[in-house]
Amino acid sequence: MLAEQEKFGSSSNPRVLGIILARGGSKSVIKKNIRPLLGKPLIAYTICEALRSRWISRLIVSSDSEEIRRTAIQYGAQAPFVRPAELATDSATALLISTPWLGRKRKKAFLMITWSSCFARTP
Repeated sequence: MLAEQEKFGSSSNPRVLGIILARGGSKSVIKKNIRPLLGKPLIAYTICEALRSRWISRLIVSSDSEEIRRTAIQYGAQAPFVRPAELATDSATALLISTPWLGRKRKKAFLMITWSSCFARTP
């Protein structure tokens, strides 16, 4: 565990970037990630758990929806801009969508978090 902490940053100085991809368009349920579940938008559960992690130093939500972006910010994530339409298609890869943040701020690692992992627990 200690070698792992040295490699990726200690728990007091983590350097892991968390990225949640949340597209507003869906073939089945539009904006399903902000639909309420027990009084909170579904994506809020994922954001809250990611922010509890001692390893994630910055949490970004990337979305093509201004409404999802505002919801993410309301629950403590950063959502600096609305993703362009060409990066919000079925064929846009997670890596392509994430490249604006990779390599910045000397992050040694990044964690792609799916918004549908809302009931996962973090260390």
